[in-house]
Amino acid sequence: MASATHSEADKILQEINEDLLSCPVCLDQYTKPKLLPCNHSFCEQCVTALVKNTGRLICPTCGAPCQLPDGGVADLQGNFFIKSLIDTLDQRKRDGHPGLCQGCEEKSAEIKCLDCNLDFCQSCTKPHRTVPATRNHKLMTLIEYNEARSCNVQVHTKVYCSTHPENIVKFYCDTCQVPVCSDCIVVKHRIPNHNHRDLQDAGREYSDYLAEMVAKLRGRQEEAVKHKSSARENEKRVKMWYRDEEMKVMMKAKEVREMVGREEKRLIDELNTTYNRHLKIAKAELDGCELKHGSISTTCDHIEAQIQNGDASQLLSSKQETMRRIGELADSEIKAPEDPDLIRFYPTTGPKEEGMLGSFGPEVYIPKCAIENTPRKLWTGDVANMVIMTRDRQGRQATLCQGLRASMRRPDGSLQDMKITDNKDGTYGITLHGQMAGRYKVAITINNQPLPKSPLEIRFNKGLVKTIGTQGTGKGQFMYPTGIAINKHGDFVAADYGNGRIQIIGSEGDYKRSFTFPQFENEFRSKDVAISADDEYFMTDYGNKQVVVSDEYGNVLRHFSHPEMKYPRGIAISPLDGTLYVTDYDGKAGDTDTTTHCVWKFSKLGLGDHINSFGRFGKDPGEFFGPDLPSVNNQGMVFVPDLNNCRVQVFSSECSLLYLFGELGSVSGTMNIPEGVAVDAEGNVYVSEQRNRRVQKFDSEGRFISYIADSSDGVLWPVGIALTNDVPCKVAVMDRDNCCISVFAQ
Repeated sequence: MASATHSEADKILQEINEDLLSCPVCLDQYTKPKLLPCNHSFCEQCVTALVKNTGRLICPTCGAPCQLPDGGVADLQGNFFIKSLIDTLDQRKRDGHPGLCQGCEEKSAEIKCLDCNLDFCQSCTKPHRTVPATRNHKLMTLIEYNEARSCNVQVHTKVYCSTHPENIVKFYCDTCQVPVCSDCIVVKHRIPNHNHRDLQDAGREYSDYLAEMVAKLRGRQEEAVKHKSSARENEKRVKMWYRDEEMKVMMKAKEVREMVGREEKRLIDELNTTYNRHLKIAKAELDGCELKHGSISTTCDHIEAQIQNGDASQLLSSKQETMRRIGELADSEIKAPEDPDLIRFYPTTGPKEEGMLGSFGPEVYIPKCAIENTPRKLWTGDVANMVIMTRDRQGRQATLCQGLRASMRRPDGSLQDMKITDNKDGTYGITLHGQMAGRYKVAITINNQPLPKSPLEIRFNKGLVKTIGTQGTGKGQFMYPTGIAINKHGDFVAADYGNGRIQIIGSEGDYKRSFTFPQFENEFRSKDVAISADDEYFMTDYGNKQVVVSDEYGNVLRHFSHPEMKYPRGIAISPLDGTLYVTDYDGKAGDTDTTTHCVWKFSKLGLGDHINSFGRFGKDPGEFFGPDLPSVNNQGMVFVPDLNNCRVQVFSSECSLLYLFGELGSVSGTMNIPEGVAVDAEGNVYVSEQRNRRVQKFDSEGRFISYIADSSDGVLWPVGIALTNDVPCKVAVMDRDNCCISVFAQ
C-alpha cells in the first residue's frame, strides 16, 4: 500500500513539474522564481532580461505594468511555494536514486539532515554532530525518511533565504508579507518600518485561515455540484427544445409549400380564364376581318376580270348588280379590333397567405395618369405635397403599379431620388421640401416612361412672405413693438411696448390673446420676451424694473429683480440649463449712465437668484454702449448686440468674452445700430440694424453670409428677431416703425 501511495505521489509530482514549475518565458524549470504583483511568476534571469530589453517591467502573461522595488529585480518577492515544490521534486528524485554524500562526495549517502536538507555518509555525520553550529540539527536515516514520506508523514526540512542562501528562514515580515531571515531583518526589513514575527506562528495562523477558507469552499463546491446538475438538465432541455422547434419549422415549411402550390394553381387558373376569354374575342374579331377582307378581294377580282375580258354589252348587262355590290362594300364599316384589356401580375411585397405570391390587376395606362396638387408659389422652407394618379385604359384608378419612380433636381444641379408613399387606392404621394431658393425639376416615370407634364417645374422663392399687424391699439395692432418670440404652437409672441401688453398672434396672422399686468405699481412696459423649455413666459418690465414670469395665458407665476438693475431691456434663456440673461440699458440717445450698460445673469428658470453680471460702459472689448436684445445658442454662448458700438459681442456661459464681430458701416458685414440678435440650430447669427434698415446673416464666427431683408422689402426699423421651426427657418422681424411683424424666407 505504501509503495502504491509512493507511486501516486511520484505521478502527481511529475504533473506538477510539467504544469506548474516551468517558466512561461524560457519554458525551463524555474530558477530563483520571482513573484510579480499580478501573481504571475518568472525566473529571476528572465525578468532581468525583460527589464533590460524594454526599460520597464510588463508582465508577459497578462500585460499588467509592474513597479520594480528600489533594489531592482533582485528585491522582488520570491515565490517560496514554487521553490518548495522544486526542492520536494528534487528530493523525490534523490530519494528514488540515492547519490553520493554531499559532504565528502565519495561515499554513498545514508543520513539526511533535516535542517540543512543535505545527505551525508556515516563518516561525515560525526563532525556534523560535534560542530557547535550543527550539533542540534535533526538527523534521520534515508531509509526512515523515505518510509515516512511514502506513508504521507510530513517531514519538515528547513527553508533557506533566497537573498542570503546561508541563512534559514525563521521570521515572517507582516509589512512586506514575505518570509525573511535574520540578516533580512537587519538589512531590508528593519524595525520600526517593518513588523515581523516567528515564521511558525505566522504559518499556523495562515494554516488556520486556509482551513477556514477551505471549509467555505467546500460549501461552494456543493453549490457548484447542484449548479452542474442544473446545467446538465438545461443541456437536455436545449437539445429537446431544438428538436421540437426544428420540427415546427419543417412542418411550417411543408405547410407553406403546399399553400404556395395552391396559390400558384389559383393564379394560373385565373390567368387561363382571362386568357381564354380574351383569346375567344380576338379570334372572333380575326374571323370577321378575314371575312370582310375575302368579300372585298373577291369582288375586286371579279370586276377587274370583267374589265379586262368583257365587252361593253357584257359589262353593262351586269351594271346594276355590280354597282349594288360595290355600294354595299364601300359603305360597310370595317371595325378595328379593340385593344384587349389585359391584366398584369404584381408580386406581393409583404408576407401574406391569401395572395401570398401576388395578384392580378389592370395594366397602368400612362397617357391617362396625372400629377395633381402641384403648387404654384412656395417659399423656402415650405413643403409641397403632390399626388400621382395611376389609371388603366378605361380611366379607372389602378391600385397596383410597379416601376413608379420620382426624382428631383435642385437649383444647385444636384439630383436626388424622392420617396414615394403608396396610398393603396391608386394614388401615390411625394413630398418636396424647398430648402433653398430657386427652381426644382421633378421627373416622374413608370418603367422609365414619363407621365404627362413630367418633368414639372416648381419654384421656391425667398424674401418677404407676409406682414402681420398694423399701427393701433386694437387686437393684432401694435404701437412701438420691440421684442418677439415663437411659442410651442408656432405662434408669434410680441412685446407690444407702446400698448403695455404682450400679444399672441397665430402664424397666419390670426389674433389669439393678449395680457397685461395691472397689479404692479407702475404700468407694465415690456421690451422683450423669452419662452423657456417648460413653456413659461419671461418678460422684461421696463416700467417696474423687474422680470415677470407667467404662463401662456398671462397668469403671473413670479417676478424678481435686483437692487442695482435700472432698465431691464432684452432677455434670453440658455437652452442648456435655463440660465437667464437680462440686458440693462436705458435706450435714450447719449445715455452714459456707467451703472448700467451691462448684462445680468440669473439662476436656472429665473427664480430670482442673481449669479453674476458682466460688462460696463465703454468701447473696449467686453464693454458696452447700449446692450440690446440678446440671444443664446445651443452651446450656451451669449450673443449681445452692442448697439452704439456697432458690433456683436459673444460671451461664454461663464461670462467671459470669446470674440466679437462687426464695425460701423453700411457694406456687407458692417453694422449701424444693431438692436436684435437670433441664432439658429446650425449656429448662424441673424442681426437687425436700425440705421441700415436691414437684417444680415453671419456664420458662427461672424463672417457675412447673406442679406435676409433690407429697405427694398419695406423694412423701416427692424428690432427683435425670432426664427421659425421650418428647415430652413423663416425669419420673423419685429418692425417698430411699420408696427408689424414681417416674415422672410431665406
